[in-house]
Amino acid sequence: MWLVGIIVCFGWIFSLCLHEFGHAIVAYWGGDTSVKSKGYLTFNPLKYTDPGYSLVLPVLFLLMGGIGLPGGAVYINQHKLRNRWWQSAVSAAGPSANILIALLLAIPLGIFSGDNLLNVDRLNWELFWASSLAFLVYLQIFAAIFNLLPMPGLDGYGIIEPWLPEHLQAKFNGYRKYSTLIIIGLFWFVPAFNYFIFNFVSLVTSILNVPESLVSNGAAVFREPINKAIALAILVGLGLGLNTPENKAIQTGKKAIEQQQYQAAIQSFDRAIQIRPDGSEAWLQKGYCLWQLELFDRAIGCYQKVITIDENNEYAYLGLGLNLFNIAKYSEAIFYLEKLIKLDSKHSDAYYYLGLAHQRSQNLVLADEALNKALSLAPKRLDILQSKAALMHELRNYQVAINTYQKIVEIEPSNATGHYDLACCYALQGQSDLAISHLKCALKLEPEQFKERARKDSDLDLLRKNLIFKNLIA
Repeated sequence: MWLVGIIVCFGWIFSLCLHEFGHAIVAYWGGDTSVKSKGYLTFNPLKYTDPGYSLVLPVLFLLMGGIGLPGGAVYINQHKLRNRWWQSAVSAAGPSANILIALLLAIPLGIFSGDNLLNVDRLNWELFWASSLAFLVYLQIFAAIFNLLPMPGLDGYGIIEPWLPEHLQAKFNGYRKYSTLIIIGLFWFVPAFNYFIFNFVSLVTSILNVPESLVSNGAAVFREPINKAIALAILVGLGLGLNTPENKAIQTGKKAIEQQQYQAAIQSFDRAIQIRPDGSEAWLQKGYCLWQLELFDRAIGCYQKVITIDENNEYAYLGLGLNLFNIAKYSEAIFYLEKLIKLDSKHSDAYYYLGLAHQRSQNLVLADEALNKALSLAPKRLDILQSKAALMHELRNYQVAINTYQKIVEIEPSNATGHYDLACCYALQGQSDLAISHLKCALKLEPEQFKERARKDSDLDLLRKNLIFKNLIA
């Protein structure tokens, strides 16, 4: 029945998009806000680094063997994530999305009885709907379990990678480029691997009370010629839709961005612009590359072009605000950041950089208001907390500064700067014991940097006669 092919294919494509969205949204929460400017916080597959690998290849695997192998598409800047826990959480988010979909799809299946449905006419619409959903549940569980294997290139390895010694990370990452071949080899040539995966998936499916008979029927109907033809047509449509000259140039540019080859990426985006001058995506990505190369004036020109094409493009307003900030045009930066806030009143980055721009303009009250709003939206973002504390430090509101620095070291105990700044604030308030305690923490974490700084820092002048302080900076 053709309905099964449509439900399974489009349901599978949606789940692939949700899987990648899961990675992106957790990365955004964890500190890599660049995922928003790259367009990853959408369900638009054209925004992905490699939509072919993320969509076409998984659909091809589904067509060939009826198995739910994952793709991979969003580029996360691991260095921007706050700590190893966030790195692991980003990797875990993709399989978690598959598990969530499986749980949601299993709910309506509870009202069906697999045996009763299979006893009625095979053209029964309820049977086809139930079989399609059951097969989709099976695919989601398969994708989650398979993706959680600790193999380089899969999310399971991404979860444990931050906790491995650097020499092991380097060694295992060398195998990442062979991951697809290894996956195919395991399925074709290792029966024990097949047995483990498929039996474990069946066990989890049964725990969710999804009738095995419905899964089997859905898989069998999906393999019928009509449904294979539908899946093939969808696959060809995806390929044609993703393989336009403009999109190929954009995807080539995005791959170059992954490798931090920004000049090469700009050349690719220029080709896309030549093909379609009014395409906002190429201008947006080119602006990002110029920004990374610190060619701020040229980046500003690209973002202004985006706004002439799409006046509501949030990423362009953010890019304008940040690049104008970088060349000390604070009033203009404030103008565009306020424009962004009108489009999205919950944009924590906009409030954060608005606060910094006001601070540089010496509008300290407005800076405090903007940073407070940013913290109300993202209360655990270390960069916002650091800026709020520094502003309070500058205003000599030491108690609020101390409270804010305390939050920083509670979130990240290994934050040496947070401990050092706490030492300064406590010293300025005459609380020598607490100042010495936090200075010890800072020096233990980063001795060379903070020893030299402490020797000259006027904030610590009240400690100069303290014998413990003298020994610490000796």
